[in-house]
Amino acid sequence: MNKQHFAFLALALPGLFFSAASAAAQGLDLNLSSDAIRGEFAFDVGGLPNNNAKVAIGGLFSEDLDPEELTAIHAGLLVTGDTGAREALVEAGLGVRLVALDVADSLNGAAIALGGEVDARLPAYNRIGVSGYVYFAPDVSSFSDINQYIEYAFDANYEIIRNAFVYLGYRQVRLDIDPIGDFTADTGAHAGFRLRF
Repeated sequence: MNKQHFAFLALALPGLFFSAASAAAQGLDLNLSSDAIRGEFAFDVGGLPNNNAKVAIGGLFSEDLDPEELTAIHAGLLVTGDTGAREALVEAGLGVRLVALDVADSLNGAAIALGGEVDARLPAYNRIGVSGYVYFAPDVSSFSDINQYIEYAFDANYEIIRNAFVYLGYRQVRLDIDPIGDFTADTGAHAGFRLRF
């Protein structure tokens, strides 16, 4: 999968799910680093009372790697809720993610990863927050050339206007892949924004 394919998928996926998500809350997350771009479109699963689930579709493209480049497309389901923290506004979620990976246009595979996300902010300073996520797939839930997958990231964010956030963060994607073995597919600082609408 090359850059043109990734760009097409990144633009097409939100449109494919827009009609299904038109009655639900939605969000867009986009970030860049010196070697990678990552985007995600998410929407709440509506129609049920007390429903707190969301679906997310996204992708990551990273280049200047050894070997060459990584393309990862994911789709996931996350159940979220308030953690009940007394001195802070903390929301957390647990979920599952299906990831399709292509490395150097020759090695590919998929993984079913379990993980979670968290977002925290102080009530008195609720424009400032921190958030993060981690997803992990061991060998038993990794397929084809992929033996293991882990992705994690964290950031500090600021709500510049209502429902529009900018952030600085750190992300790492690590794979165990045949025949290369364990390697870091993406790592380093990134900057981005989140929109909720």
